[in-house]
Amino acid sequence: MTNDKRVSAKILKKGKPEHTKNKYQNPRCPLKELDESKKSDETILVVGNGTSLLDYTNGKEIDAFDVVVRFNNYKLKGFEENVGTKTDIWVTTTCNRVYMESKEYKEVYFHSWVWNKPNDKNYRRILEKMPSLTVFDRSEVVELRELIPQYPSMAFSTGLIAINHLLKKYKQVHLAGFDWWDRKEHHYGDTEGRGTLHHPKLEYGHIMELERKRKVKFFPEKQEKL
Repeated sequence: MTNDKRVSAKILKKGKPEHTKNKYQNPRCPLKELDESKKSDETILVVGNGTSLLDYTNGKEIDAFDVVVRFNNYKLKGFEENVGTKTDIWVTTTCNRVYMESKEYKEVYFHSWVWNKPNDKNYRRILEKMPSLTVFDRSEVVELRELIPQYPSMAFSTGLIAINHLLKKYKQVHLAGFDWWDRKEHHYGDTEGRGTLHHPKLEYGHIMELERKRKVKFFPEKQEKL
């Protein structure tokens, strides 16, 4: 990646939030979709935490993407051969102090179901360390509900919310490590259980429609169908 200006959490701590009314306001989201001609040509890979990542030794290929996105408490140590080592964008629903203080990112996205962010203790904590983070707000979820009207709730996965957001900036988004709960184990690096509110098959159907439109592409290309 050329002219790569990575921003560390420690440096961000010294910066000032871009707020206009109060310290918890974040005006950088929702993102308006760019014209196709203005979208980035950079290759971007959104890496989920699914166990299918361990089916391949694609670590070097993953790191070769211009932009690599990872989620929450992703694991690299001991899995480098399978998942790579590079992380440019961190999408999180937690305020894991280790990830905030010891990692370097170009961008950080935060999501929670507490729409009034001053009431969210995780948001308050991560904002202190990373004042330039971008917040997914309720409009992102409303937009997905319009795209997938058969979804019985608004509890979309953070992965799908992030993919929808990134498609407004990039011409095509590559996906790896998304298993849509079609595996016995949920994550490759922990024993975290599955939630009960998401509807993975409906989300998968939407992703397949995006693939048909060439907006997303699986990495590696061969994927088992649900």
